[in-house]
Amino acid sequence: NVRSQDLRTTYFASIHQSYELYVDILAQRQQECPHDNFAAEALHISEQSRARSFLDSLNEANADLDKDIDPKLKERKRELLQTLSAKSERRMNLAGNEQKHEEFAALDQEIKGLDTQYEDLLNQIRVADPRFAALTAKPLTAPEIQALLTPDTTLLEYALGDERSYLWAVSRTQVKSYVLPGRKKIEGLARQVYGLMTARQTIAGETPERRALRIRKADQKYFPKAAALSQLLLGQVADQLGNQRLIIVAEGALQYVPFAALPEPVVGKDTNPNRQPATDHRPLTTDHRPPLILDHEIINLPSASALSVLRKFNSGPNGEMNSIAVLADPVFDKDDSRFTSITQPANLQTAVAGQTERGFDLSDENLKLPRLKATGDEAKEIRLANGSGKFLLKKSFEVNRALLEGRELDAYNIVHIATHGFWDSEQPDKSGIVLSRFDQQGNDLKGFLHLNDIYNLKMKKQLVVLSACQSALGQDIKGEGMVALTRGFMYAGAARVIASLWKVEEDATVDLMKDFYQNLLHDKKTVAASLQQAQIAAWRKHPDKAPYSWAAFVLQGEYR
Repeated sequence: NVRSQDLRTTYFASIHQSYELYVDILAQRQQECPHDNFAAEALHISEQSRARSFLDSLNEANADLDKDIDPKLKERKRELLQTLSAKSERRMNLAGNEQKHEEFAALDQEIKGLDTQYEDLLNQIRVADPRFAALTAKPLTAPEIQALLTPDTTLLEYALGDERSYLWAVSRTQVKSYVLPGRKKIEGLARQVYGLMTARQTIAGETPERRALRIRKADQKYFPKAAALSQLLLGQVADQLGNQRLIIVAEGALQYVPFAALPEPVVGKDTNPNRQPATDHRPLTTDHRPPLILDHEIINLPSASALSVLRKFNSGPNGEMNSIAVLADPVFDKDDSRFTSITQPANLQTAVAGQTERGFDLSDENLKLPRLKATGDEAKEIRLANGSGKFLLKKSFEVNRALLEGRELDAYNIVHIATHGFWDSEQPDKSGIVLSRFDQQGNDLKGFLHLNDIYNLKMKKQLVVLSACQSALGQDIKGEGMVALTRGFMYAGAARVIASLWKVEEDATVDLMKDFYQNLLHDKKTVAASLQQAQIAAWRKHPDKAPYSWAAFVLQGEYR
């Protein structure tokens, strides 16, 4: 009966350890009584502990509570959102400016107060609607999860515990559970692997020589560490994977790891800590084993139950992939050459060179966002792949908030947004993407689209692609998982979202998206298969390097 999603989330986080204990007891009973069905019951308890607020919010979004809202409450909601948006925009413009530290701190407090008012207002809306009580999502049982899977699909769900962790491998015909090491060991190794994967990210002030040395060392360490993590997470199920499509339900630091990039595990290598301690992180082989993506489509979900809710509100297997709207190359700065009255600075071409990253540091005092000129090339490649299909291109000043909040995109079932992304670690719900910050006359626009804004979009799409930096990152809340932009777009109506786990490079992203859309729009493959084949093509170019250039993008949502 608690209306507040924040309170629900906080409550589940506070009692998450009880679920861990329950799962642990059931798993131990399964070891004692291998012919009983405790593994399936433990999976059901694991589902009860995952992403409950997200499931409820998806139900709420599709019930469209706003439709019959009291006009006064509706107007108050609009006013609060406008004020929040304006304050958040100003806060972004002050980020990193030490001279404006006091104003920034004051804005922080104002925004927190407005967030509280907004949450209170949403609670009033929920209380006033008699349908709300019936919107609580029911986590799935093991048989219900199995019914969602096709014969060529296996779901791998991980639950991390202090002493022991667990893995469930679920197919149409069986549910098996496996014991893994405790959270500290798994997350420690996962963070190391993520750090080595992303060593190519730019560090301010670093010399080219130092950067080259750092990357070389990271590449040397990556493959042994990644092989060790793969064996830890997948070794016990290696003989069951075959060429199966894999749905990954991860937890904790595992949500930062693209499973597609992990080396194939060695069949028969024992990693059960009850039989031998999993403490040896030496490489399993001296050669580089091929990545999982070579034989497996990879899809990510916050819970297995989320697939059921997404499928309930979205049409058909893979839907229709026959029309696409591309948003690219927004205007971030007044010294952009597209302001015809302003001469392009001599150094601007350097700023938009091929290896520009589609993200920025909020601590940067100047908040200077380089133009992403290559996103225009990305748009051209998508148009070519689309052939005679329905296509809309919005570039430059047209890529603004009014476009996303309006109805022009309704006619397209794929929306591709190529721009800068940002992740706000201080206030994760203020993470987002950047649209054009100025109109053609040089007037300021609200260019920062935050997670709160995304939740209020109407974007019922078969696919949203966030071709931006760190768009799959967010706040990891115990029991809820990664609260990121992907969830905002799913709440807004997207059946599937492709987003990135780190700062992606311009040239590599253009190449990847070119291949992805060729597979999707021209060859008519599924979204999961299209991403798989595009990543395989990118891997084949540099199989001896850590997968920074191709593994950042992950697919979340419906796999069919």
